[in-house]
Amino acid sequence: MRRLAVKAQIKDTTSLGLVTAAAILDVADVIDVTPESIARACHVNITGTALAMKAVLPQMIAAKSGAIVAIASMNALSAEQQLMTYNATKAATRQIARTVALDHARNGVQVNVLSPGAMMAGLFKRHLESAADGAKFLATREARQPIGRILEAAEVARAALYLLSDGATALQGADVAADGGVTAGFDFRTGTEGASV
Repeated sequence: MRRLAVKAQIKDTTSLGLVTAAAILDVADVIDVTPESIARACHVNITGTALAMKAVLPQMIAAKSGAIVAIASMNALSAEQQLMTYNATKAATRQIARTVALDHARNGVQVNVLSPGAMMAGLFKRHLESAADGAKFLATREARQPIGRILEAAEVARAALYLLSDGATALQGADVAADGGVTAGFDFRTGTEGASV
């Protein structure tokens, strides 16, 4: 589990900020998952997120100011094959954040969700490295992206920083998709299908 706490400018005061970025996954069909693998993912992805928030909330409430960004995933809303447990835990992360956003909005605590798509970081790189033909896998996945490429981790990090900043004070319980447009529609046509774009 990785947790990143940073200072951010919110409402012209220095406030405590938290980004919960707990994420582990096992690639498996439901037939192959074990109670242990489910419990491990739940412990890191769900319990880790909740306990990180619990740790900082008293200070934020006392200061009547703070921002939390929970890193979920586009998998929280759209399932991905062989990632049943990951999909479920990221959906739970989303709902934890939205509930905490409602519970503490009047305490001056801003809580939002950031849902990344594929990015050139650990989880996607693992898929890329395990593919029989890495170049073909990458080309296929990039073709699915409306922007035509896989996001860099720094781009998603900048979105998290925005949610911590005073520029995002109108957002509370929002789920921001940092996915290069993948979830903007149900299908993306590149023109290679033979249909008009």
